[in-house]
Amino acid sequence: MAFSDETRSAIDAYLEGHLADWDWHKDRFDFISDPTLRDRLADEFISTRYVYKLLEGMAADSWLLRAQIRLQVLSYASIYEAVIHHILFKDLASNPEV
Repeated sequence: MAFSDETRSAIDAYLEGHLADWDWHKDRFDFISDPTLRDRLADEFISTRYVYKLLEGMAADSWLLRAQIRLQVLSYASIYEAVIHHILFKDLASNPEV
């Protein structure tokens, strides 16, 4: 069962008050030369922060706090992996050390 409209509005207001907009998240990846990848990374970054803030707002503890931490670690590791892969195999592909 989904949250009521009132609950959803309260959650949205909380999250909007604690998260920067999508362009801010996209600007964190301004060094990525592929615009499609840059947009995807911005999506992943904002969604990771969104879920974190949602669980933080619920005052997650015990097993839910551990799940929150695990989700963040996995999400950020995926973002880092995509960034590193792009830099190594696109931007530095001609470097003999790569």
